[in-house]
Amino acid sequence: MPMGDSLTPEEIVCLSDWTKRKFGQKPQPGCNEKGEITASKGVAFAVNSARSWVRANSRTPVSEISIKGMHLSGEVECANGDCRGEIRADLRKLSSGIRLRDSHIRDLLKVTEGPFLIGNLSGARLLERETPARLALTLAGGEAQYSVMLQCEDQGPWRRCEIKPFKIQLDRHEVRAPSFLSIKVENEVVVRGEVFFEERR
Repeated sequence: MPMGDSLTPEEIVCLSDWTKRKFGQKPQPGCNEKGEITASKGVAFAVNSARSWVRANSRTPVSEISIKGMHLSGEVECANGDCRGEIRADLRKLSSGIRLRDSHIRDLLKVTEGPFLIGNLSGARLLERETPARLALTLAGGEAQYSVMLQCEDQGPWRRCEIKPFKIQLDRHEVRAPSFLSIKVENEVVVRGEVFFEERR
């Protein structure tokens, strides 16, 4: 169990976890059986695809389009509390509720050439309750940098991180804003989601 006058946020999380495990709970990801942080020694997380999700919302002058169904996968490694890695969203399974529109969106995003929206995450401190992070997104072959905010908490054996809503500009990825039946969609797309990380022991 960590001791001392000054504890890092990650050590506080593990100390709290050590106390909870006195009542039979399993260790939280990033903490060992003694209530010590393991991220400083290096720890790897995998995305739990069954629980994780991401959603994109775009507006037209008359309605809002919600795109979901994108399967998430990926791996993240942490050292000294700093986490970085890759999270992938499978665009082949995206759904907006209308099949013809889905096919048009996949064509615009060049899904046959690259089926994944790839996010390279860096600067994230996943063992803290709230952390800013950098996200380099590759979409349709074009890459752009975004700043995101994550809110994380322990949920059973997983570390659940909510991706707070942030905006993607399609033209930064060389994607033209689509139109459906002459109704043009805005260039900005709002993205949000939840990622469940499980420690790879």
